[in-house]
Amino acid sequence: MSAINGGMAVPVEMRRLTGITSASTLTLPAGYMLRSIAARANNANAVTGGLKVGTTLGGVDVLAALALAGSALSTGTALIGAVSAADRTIYVDAVVAWNSANVDLAFVMVKVF
Repeated sequence: MSAINGGMAVPVEMRRLTGITSASTLTLPAGYMLRSIAARANNANAVTGGLKVGTTLGGVDVLAALALAGSALSTGTALIGAVSAADRTIYVDAVVAWNSANVDLAFVMVKVF
């Protein structure tokens, strides 16, 4: 997939984590910038305190608290726009507790280099 930016095609990629019920990780490839995150609760249980996303375990430098009610959809814009020369691990966890929630996440990233 690509987006048009000033007449140039910009490669856009989406990576998904599905059915997560506890802390998880995703690899952001070298040369990519994370743009947005979408979340879907697959059951009636809310993630207590929302979801936090960071470049370290427990970190919130990507997204501090994405609210996610039970059986709902939510989106957030990534706070970090830095591009790494190497693959980067992105950590996802509940701010307070998973509360037996079952969540799908979609990460939209753009290839910069």
